[in-house]
Amino acid sequence: MVIFSFVIACSYSKTNEKERLLEVVNEYWNAVVKADWDTAYEYEYPLLKKLVSRETYVFRRGNPMAHIVGYEIGDVFFKKPDEAIVNLKLRVKLVVPGNSKPAEIILSVKDRWYKIKNKWYHVPRKVPKGGRG
Repeated sequence: MVIFSFVIACSYSKTNEKERLLEVVNEYWNAVVKADWDTAYEYEYPLLKKLVSRETYVFRRGNPMAHIVGYEIGDVFFKKPDEAIVNLKLRVKLVVPGNSKPAEIILSVKDRWYKIKNKWYHVPRKVPKGGRG
């Protein structure tokens, strides 16, 4: 009976962690869709923030040729208790020279997240040198 209770507790904990992660993922991607780069910066991996100032991050994100206009969260995989992959579908509008209307494409991406001191952080596609990878 004790073993059974332990299994339920572990399962419950993992469910709560997934819910916490999904809440943070939604906060981050909602900020990206709104082009609220100051808020998005707060969710970025700490090593990135050591190497890239908030001002530089905000300046680099304002691309008038491509804009993420929506997202859909798919499966979530925990590689370790502090490392997760979130499958996303991103809706991106692209300005194509010569076209009067922007093109819209769907991109499937594997979004990496690490938990440090009980807080989840978004990991950029290219982790700065010396980071986890």
